[in-house]
Amino acid sequence: MSLNCNEINLILEELNLEGAFIQDIIQPGYDTLALYTYKEGNAKTVLICTAQNSVRLNETRRKITKNDKPLRFMEFLRARIKGCRINSVEQIGVERVIKMELSRLVEEKPKGAAKGTVHISLVKKPVLSKDEIEAQGEPVEIEENYILYIKLWNNAANVLLCDTDGTILEPMFRRPERGEMKDEKFAEPAADEQKVAEALVRFPVREWEHGEAGGVAGEAPAGRGSEQQSASEGETSPAPANNIQKKKLSFKEQKEFEQLNEEIPALEAEQKELEPKMASADFEEVRKAGERYKEIEALLEEKYPRWEELAERV
Repeated sequence: MSLNCNEINLILEELNLEGAFIQDIIQPGYDTLALYTYKEGNAKTVLICTAQNSVRLNETRRKITKNDKPLRFMEFLRARIKGCRINSVEQIGVERVIKMELSRLVEEKPKGAAKGTVHISLVKKPVLSKDEIEAQGEPVEIEENYILYIKLWNNAANVLLCDTDGTILEPMFRRPERGEMKDEKFAEPAADEQKVAEALVRFPVREWEHGEAGGVAGEAPAGRGSEQQSASEGETSPAPANNIQKKKLSFKEQKEFEQLNEEIPALEAEQKELEPKMASADFEEVRKAGERYKEIEALLEEKYPRWEELAERV
């Protein structure tokens, strides 16, 4: 069962992430992401799950296992938002889309900085020529700003890293039919005040009880279920009381799951290699790369849902 808008607000209130720093990002699977945060001496692991019927955001105290192969989206996030400060985090209206504004300071050396050998004498400090001293320069601190959108929609969940203009730098799932692709503009859903008032009545915060086991993907959200989660550490994962025990994978399905774990990273890597070719001056190379890119996109669109379906039962 996925979270409703009021449960999301309650979880965000309890997580209290504003002012926290992102220390690391782990992606244990294609549909799950963990942000390791730190604020005022308190470390929290924030779990984001995009699996259908289990879409949620919550704190977890369980150890997050790393994927055997580094995944594309995790590597991209580590390069961009590791070390970022969370300046603000809120749900847009009642649209189940979380907007997280991030920033960090990075050092950038001047373009003319010297990269050659430093000449050292027997005195305490290196002896540099006047030209070398002028060329070396001092690193300059610049501020990078990002927006991380977390869509907690049951049938179309996604995580998208954007610049401050809303241009998508990288999505967790590439969905061309929804415009959720690199370099596309992400359109924020409009916040409707009337819907906010109605949602308080229509979507109450539910009670969460012990249910099926399910590893990381089976944990309950924070909020009303957070106390139960702490009490059940190491036993079974809390889940909605009306969840039904899912069947384990058959031998054939397990083999299919393992195959998808190999095929999807390979296709994503090939797709990434095609991107510079699509900007080539050679028209024929651009055409071939574009056709192959679309073929891979279609294959991934087919394989992602199947992987998510099987992953829920692993």
